[in-house]
Amino acid sequence: GRRATVNVGTKCDDLWVSPDGRAISFIAIEQAKPGSSNEIGPFIERSSVYFGLRSQDFKPLGVAAKPTINGMVWNVAREPKLSPDLRSVYFLVPNYMTSLQLTRTAVRGDSYERIADVSEYCVVWGGKYSGDLIILVAHDSEQSGGGVTYPCYWRQGSGTQVELAAECSASFKTVVAKWSEGHGGICR
Repeated sequence: GRRATVNVGTKCDDLWVSPDGRAISFIAIEQAKPGSSNEIGPFIERSSVYFGLRSQDFKPLGVAAKPTINGMVWNVAREPKLSPDLRSVYFLVPNYMTSLQLTRTAVRGDSYERIADVSEYCVVWGGKYSGDLIILVAHDSEQSGGGVTYPCYWRQGSGTQVELAAECSASFKTVVAKWSEGHGGICR
C-alpha cells in the first residue's frame, strides 16, 4: 500500500495494474513532438514497453515491442497489458487513423502476433476464461449508409470471436462489466 517510484530515465504513460495487483505495465516515451491544440498530450514517435512484477519489487523489465506491420517496423506501442500467466504482453500499435493494431508478444519480445484492429481492449484475469480478450473494433458498414459501427467481441484463446454488442463505442466499460459479471474474472 505504499507509493514507490519506478524510474526508467524518461517520462512514462499508459500505466496498467493487473486486477490482482501482482503486475504492472507502462510505456516509456523515448521521442515525442509537442501535441497540437486538438491533442491532449505529445505526439509519441517512439516508445518502449516495460512491465514489473510484485515478486520482483516491480523492477522495470523492458519488452521489445517493435513489430513489422505491412513491411514497416513500428516504434510506438501504447497501452501494454500482461496476460494472467505473465508470459505475454499485449499492446496497441497506432498504425491507422480510426483504430490500432492489437499485438501480442512473449515477455522476451522475440516474435509478434497481430490479433485485430481495435479501438479498445482488455485482458480477462481469473475465472474460466482467464487469458481471453474483449475487444472493441471499428467496422465500415454498408448497412449504416457507409458509416462506421463499433461492435464489441469476446475473443477466446482459440481465436473464435463472439459478438457481445453490435454498437458499444460509448458503453465498452459497461459491456465488459456485464460480461465479467456473467462469466467470472475481471477484464481490465
